[in-house]
Amino acid sequence: MIKLNFEPLTLGHRALIESYWPLANPACSVHQFNALFMWRHAYNTEVCEVDHILFLRRNSDLEKGFLFPLCQNQDDLPKALDLILGFCKETGFPRRIIDLDSLMLERLTATGRPHLVVSDRANAEYLYDADKLRTLSGKKMHSKKNRYNKFIKNYQYEVKDIRNATGPAYCMAKRWLKGKENALTENELLGIRDCLSSLNKLSLTGLAVFVNGSCQAFTLSERISPDTVLVHIEKANDDIDGLFTFINAQNLEINHPDVLIANREQDMGLEGLRKAKLSWKPKELLDKYTVTLQ
Repeated sequence: MIKLNFEPLTLGHRALIESYWPLANPACSVHQFNALFMWRHAYNTEVCEVDHILFLRRNSDLEKGFLFPLCQNQDDLPKALDLILGFCKETGFPRRIIDLDSLMLERLTATGRPHLVVSDRANAEYLYDADKLRTLSGKKMHSKKNRYNKFIKNYQYEVKDIRNATGPAYCMAKRWLKGKENALTENELLGIRDCLSSLNKLSLTGLAVFVNGSCQAFTLSERISPDTVLVHIEKANDDIDGLFTFINAQNLEINHPDVLIANREQDMGLEGLRKAKLSWKPKELLDKYTVTLQ
Protein backbone atom coordinates (compact mmCIF):
# COMPACT_ATOMS: atom_id res chain seq x y z
CA MET A 1 0.00 0.00 0.00
CA ILE A 2 1.31 3.44 -0.96
CA LYS A 3 1.97 5.79 1.96
CA LEU A 4 2.84 9.47 2.10
CA ASN A 5 6.21 10.07 3.74
CA PHE A 6 6.69 13.80 4.19
CA GLU A 7 9.98 15.60 4.76
CA PRO A 8 10.71 19.24 5.60
CA LEU A 9 10.89 21.48 2.55
CA THR A 10 14.40 22.73 1.78
CA LEU A 11 16.25 24.55 -0.98
CA GLY A 12 17.07 21.12 -2.37
CA HIS A 13 13.42 20.63 -3.36
CA ARG A 14 13.47 23.56 -5.76
CA ALA A 15 13.90 21.52 -8.97
CA LEU A 16 11.19 19.06 -7.93
CA ILE A 17 8.62 21.69 -7.04
CA GLU A 18 9.37 23.86 -10.07
CA SER A 19 8.85 20.82 -12.33
CA TYR A 20 5.21 20.82 -11.16
CA TRP A 21 4.74 24.60 -11.44
CA PRO A 22 3.22 24.41 -14.98
CA LEU A 23 0.34 22.42 -13.44
CA ALA A 24 -0.52 25.18 -10.95
CA ASN A 25 -2.45 28.42 -11.40
CA PRO A 26 0.13 30.77 -13.01
CA ALA A 27 -1.40 33.85 -11.34
CA CYS A 28 -1.31 32.37 -7.84
CA SER A 29 1.54 32.18 -5.31
CA VAL A 30 0.54 28.99 -3.47
CA HIS A 31 2.69 26.43 -5.33
CA GLN A 32 5.45 28.88 -6.22
CA PHE A 33 8.76 27.59 -4.83
CA ASN A 34 10.19 30.84 -3.47
CA ALA A 35 6.95 31.57 -1.61
CA LEU A 36 6.99 28.07 -0.13
CA PHE A 37 10.68 28.39 0.76
CA MET A 38 10.30 31.77 2.43
CA TRP A 39 7.33 30.80 4.59
CA ARG A 40 8.43 27.24 5.40
CA HIS A 41 9.49 28.17 8.94
CA ALA A 42 6.14 29.75 9.76
CA TYR A 43 4.09 26.86 8.36
CA ASN A 44 6.50 23.96 8.89
CA THR A 45 5.97 23.13 5.22
CA GLU A 46 6.60 19.53 4.18
CA VAL A 47 6.84 17.82 0.80
CA CYS A 48 6.28 14.35 -0.62
CA GLU A 49 6.22 12.98 -4.17
CA VAL A 50 4.48 9.68 -4.94
CA ASP A 51 3.75 8.27 -8.40
CA HIS A 52 4.26 11.63 -10.15
CA ILE A 53 2.01 13.43 -7.70
CA LEU A 54 3.32 16.34 -5.61
CA PHE A 55 1.95 16.64 -2.09
CA LEU A 56 2.62 19.65 0.14
CA ARG A 57 1.30 20.24 3.62
CA ARG A 58 1.48 22.91 6.30
CA ASN A 59 1.97 21.39 9.71
CA SER A 60 2.35 24.19 12.25
CA ASP A 61 0.37 25.80 15.03
CA LEU A 62 -0.48 28.62 12.60
CA GLU A 63 -2.13 26.34 10.07
CA LYS A 64 -2.58 22.65 9.33
CA GLY A 65 -3.72 21.28 6.01
CA PHE A 66 -2.70 20.10 2.55
CA LEU A 67 -2.13 22.29 -0.46
CA PHE A 68 -3.87 21.12 -3.60
CA PRO A 69 -1.98 18.05 -4.93
CA LEU A 70 -0.45 18.54 -8.37
CA CYS A 71 -0.64 15.50 -10.67
CA GLN A 72 1.45 15.03 -13.79
CA ASN A 73 -1.49 12.99 -15.06
CA GLN A 74 -4.68 14.91 -14.29
CA ASP A 75 -6.63 11.65 -14.16
CA ASP A 76 -4.69 10.80 -11.00
CA LEU A 77 -6.43 13.45 -8.87
CA PRO A 78 -8.91 10.94 -7.34
CA LYS A 79 -5.93 8.74 -6.44
CA ALA A 80 -4.23 11.75 -4.81
CA LEU A 81 -7.35 12.47 -2.76
CA ASP A 82 -7.51 8.83 -1.66
CA LEU A 83 -3.89 9.00 -0.50
CA ILE A 84 -4.64 12.17 1.48
CA LEU A 85 -7.68 10.59 3.14
CA GLY A 86 -5.69 7.43 3.95
CA PHE A 87 -2.91 9.50 5.50
CA CYS A 88 -5.41 11.50 7.58
CA LYS A 89 -7.18 8.35 8.76
CA GLU A 90 -3.90 6.82 9.87
CA THR A 91 -2.36 9.91 11.48
CA GLY A 92 -5.32 12.03 12.59
CA PHE A 93 -4.13 14.94 10.46
CA PRO A 94 -6.99 17.28 9.37
CA ARG A 95 -8.68 16.32 6.09
CA ARG A 96 -8.35 19.88 4.82
CA ILE A 97 -7.09 21.28 1.55
CA ILE A 98 -6.20 24.89 2.24
CA ASP A 99 -5.30 28.05 0.30
CA LEU A 100 -7.28 26.67 -2.63
CA ASP A 101 -7.94 28.99 -5.58
CA SER A 102 -10.98 28.81 -7.86
CA LEU A 103 -9.18 26.90 -10.62
CA MET A 104 -8.08 24.15 -8.25
CA LEU A 105 -11.52 24.06 -6.63
CA GLU A 106 -13.04 23.42 -10.06
CA ARG A 107 -10.67 20.50 -10.58
CA LEU A 108 -11.54 19.03 -7.20
CA THR A 109 -15.28 19.47 -7.73
CA ALA A 110 -15.03 17.73 -11.12
CA THR A 111 -13.92 14.52 -9.37
CA GLY A 112 -17.35 14.24 -7.77
CA ARG A 113 -15.81 13.64 -4.37
CA PRO A 114 -17.94 14.94 -1.47
CA HIS A 115 -16.46 17.96 0.29
CA LEU A 116 -17.37 21.07 2.25
CA VAL A 117 -16.20 24.47 1.03
CA VAL A 118 -15.59 27.59 3.14
CA SER A 119 -14.40 30.94 1.79
CA ASP A 120 -10.94 32.01 3.03
CA ARG A 121 -10.80 35.81 2.68
CA ALA A 122 -7.57 36.09 4.69
CA ASN A 123 -5.63 34.22 2.00
CA ALA A 124 -7.19 35.93 -1.03
CA GLU A 125 -4.40 37.37 -3.19
CA TYR A 126 -4.37 40.98 -4.32
CA LEU A 127 -3.86 41.54 -8.06
CA TYR A 128 -3.09 45.05 -9.32
CA ASP A 129 -2.72 46.83 -12.63
CA ALA A 130 1.08 46.98 -12.70
CA ASP A 131 1.19 50.06 -14.91
CA LYS A 132 -0.84 52.07 -12.42
CA LEU A 133 1.54 51.09 -9.62
CA ARG A 134 4.50 52.04 -11.80
CA THR A 135 3.23 55.43 -12.93
CA LEU A 136 0.82 56.28 -10.08
CA SER A 137 -1.39 57.87 -12.72
CA GLY A 138 -5.08 58.61 -12.39
CA LYS A 139 -7.35 60.13 -9.78
CA LYS A 140 -7.34 57.03 -7.54
CA MET A 141 -3.54 57.21 -7.24
CA HIS A 142 -3.37 60.95 -6.60
CA SER A 143 -2.52 60.65 -2.89
CA LYS A 144 0.10 57.98 -3.63
CA LYS A 145 1.70 60.20 -6.27
CA ASN A 146 1.85 63.07 -3.78
CA ARG A 147 3.66 60.88 -1.26
CA TYR A 148 6.08 59.68 -3.95
CA ASN A 149 6.90 63.26 -4.88
CA LYS A 150 7.25 64.24 -1.23
CA PHE A 151 9.81 61.50 -0.70
CA ILE A 152 12.01 62.36 -3.68
CA LYS A 153 11.86 66.06 -2.79
CA ASN A 154 12.70 65.75 0.90
CA TYR A 155 15.28 62.95 1.06
CA GLN A 156 18.72 62.14 -0.27
CA TYR A 157 18.44 58.55 -1.45
CA GLU A 158 20.19 55.86 -3.46
CA VAL A 159 18.58 52.83 -5.11
CA LYS A 160 20.65 49.63 -5.27
CA ASP A 161 20.12 46.17 -6.72
CA ILE A 162 19.27 43.86 -3.83
CA ARG A 163 22.19 41.61 -4.78
CA ASN A 164 24.51 44.42 -3.75
CA ALA A 165 22.73 45.11 -0.47
CA THR A 166 21.77 41.78 1.14
CA GLY A 167 23.52 42.53 4.45
CA PRO A 168 22.06 46.03 4.91
CA ALA A 169 18.62 44.73 3.83
CA TYR A 170 18.69 42.02 6.50
CA CYS A 171 19.73 44.57 9.13
CA MET A 172 16.81 46.74 8.05
CA ALA A 173 14.46 43.73 8.38
CA LYS A 174 15.67 43.14 11.93
CA ARG A 175 15.01 46.79 12.79
CA TRP A 176 11.53 46.48 11.26
CA LEU A 177 10.78 43.48 13.50
CA LYS A 178 11.39 45.35 16.76
CA GLY A 179 8.10 45.93 18.53
CA LYS A 180 6.29 43.55 16.16
CA GLU A 181 7.58 40.26 17.55
CA ASN A 182 5.24 37.29 17.29
CA ALA A 183 5.43 33.76 15.85
CA LEU A 184 4.52 34.93 12.35
CA THR A 185 6.90 37.89 12.08
CA GLU A 186 9.81 36.06 13.70
CA ASN A 187 9.46 33.21 11.21
CA GLU A 188 9.07 35.73 8.40
CA LEU A 189 12.43 37.17 9.39
CA LEU A 190 13.97 33.69 9.14
CA GLY A 191 12.52 33.38 5.64
CA ILE A 192 13.90 36.78 4.64
CA ARG A 193 17.32 35.75 5.95
CA ASP A 194 17.26 32.53 3.93
CA CYS A 195 16.13 34.24 0.72
CA LEU A 196 18.73 37.00 0.99
CA SER A 197 21.52 34.50 1.70
CA SER A 198 20.46 32.26 -1.22
CA LEU A 199 19.81 34.88 -3.91
CA ASN A 200 22.28 33.25 -6.29
CA LYS A 201 20.19 30.06 -6.17
CA LEU A 202 16.74 31.67 -6.38
CA SER A 203 14.95 33.46 -9.23
CA LEU A 204 14.47 36.63 -7.19
CA THR A 205 15.03 40.25 -8.11
CA GLY A 206 14.78 43.23 -5.82
CA LEU A 207 15.86 46.68 -4.76
CA ALA A 208 17.13 48.37 -1.64
CA VAL A 209 16.69 52.07 -0.93
CA PHE A 210 19.32 53.88 1.12
CA VAL A 211 18.47 57.17 2.80
CA ASN A 212 21.42 59.17 4.12
CA GLY A 213 23.62 56.12 3.64
CA SER A 214 21.43 53.66 5.56
CA CYS A 215 19.16 50.96 4.10
CA GLN A 216 15.60 52.02 4.91
CA ALA A 217 13.61 49.83 2.50
CA PHE A 218 13.95 46.71 0.37
CA THR A 219 11.83 44.44 -1.77
CA LEU A 220 12.02 40.92 -3.25
CA SER A 221 9.96 39.88 -6.26
CA GLU A 222 9.94 37.68 -9.35
CA ARG A 223 8.09 37.12 -12.58
CA ILE A 224 5.91 34.02 -12.25
CA SER A 225 4.28 34.17 -15.68
CA PRO A 226 4.78 36.24 -18.86
CA ASP A 227 2.45 38.96 -17.55
CA THR A 228 2.61 38.63 -13.74
CA VAL A 229 5.11 39.62 -11.09
CA LEU A 230 4.85 38.25 -7.56
CA VAL A 231 5.99 40.63 -4.82
CA HIS A 232 7.19 38.43 -1.95
CA ILE A 233 8.53 41.04 0.44
CA GLU A 234 8.38 44.80 0.77
CA LYS A 235 9.68 46.44 3.93
CA ALA A 236 10.21 50.13 4.57
CA ASN A 237 10.77 52.51 7.46
CA ASP A 238 7.28 53.66 8.48
CA ASP A 239 8.68 57.01 9.64
CA ILE A 240 9.80 58.04 6.15
CA ASP A 241 6.71 59.32 4.37
CA GLY A 242 6.40 58.12 0.77
CA LEU A 243 9.08 55.44 1.01
CA PHE A 244 6.69 52.52 0.56
CA THR A 245 5.19 54.20 -2.49
CA PHE A 246 8.63 54.95 -3.89
CA ILE A 247 10.07 51.45 -3.62
CA ASN A 248 6.89 49.85 -4.95
CA ALA A 249 6.92 52.01 -8.08
CA GLN A 250 10.70 51.78 -8.56
CA ASN A 251 10.76 48.00 -8.32
CA LEU A 252 8.15 47.67 -11.06
CA GLU A 253 9.78 50.32 -13.23
CA ILE A 254 13.32 48.94 -12.95
CA ASN A 255 12.89 45.19 -12.55
CA HIS A 256 9.53 44.54 -14.20
CA PRO A 257 8.86 47.31 -16.74
CA ASP A 258 6.58 45.27 -18.99
CA VAL A 259 4.48 43.08 -16.68
CA LEU A 260 0.73 43.70 -16.68
CA ILE A 261 -0.24 42.34 -13.26
CA ALA A 262 1.37 42.69 -9.84
CA ASN A 263 0.40 40.01 -7.31
CA ARG A 264 1.05 41.42 -3.83
CA GLU A 265 -0.11 38.28 -2.04
CA GLN A 266 -2.58 38.07 0.84
CA ASP A 267 -3.31 40.11 3.95
CA MET A 268 -3.48 37.05 6.28
CA GLY A 269 -6.52 38.59 7.96
CA LEU A 270 -4.45 41.39 9.51
CA GLU A 271 -6.56 44.55 9.64
CA GLY A 272 -3.71 47.01 9.07
CA LEU A 273 -2.28 45.00 6.17
CA ARG A 274 -5.73 44.69 4.57
CA LYS A 275 -6.27 48.43 4.79
CA ALA A 276 -2.87 49.07 3.20
CA LYS A 277 -3.43 46.62 0.35
CA LEU A 278 -6.90 47.99 -0.38
CA SER A 279 -5.49 51.53 -0.51
CA TRP A 280 -3.58 50.52 -3.65
CA LYS A 281 -6.91 49.80 -5.42
CA PRO A 282 -6.57 46.16 -6.48
CA LYS A 283 -7.83 45.19 -9.91
CA GLU A 284 -9.02 41.85 -8.60
CA LEU A 285 -8.94 39.57 -5.58
CA LEU A 286 -7.89 36.00 -6.30
CA ASP A 287 -10.43 34.18 -4.13
CA LYS A 288 -9.33 31.33 -1.87
CA TYR A 289 -11.15 28.50 -0.14
CA THR A 290 -10.69 25.81 2.48
CA VAL A 291 -12.07 22.39 1.59
CA THR A 292 -12.78 19.60 4.05
CA LEU A 293 -12.84 16.16 2.39
CA GLN A 294 -15.71 13.91 3.42
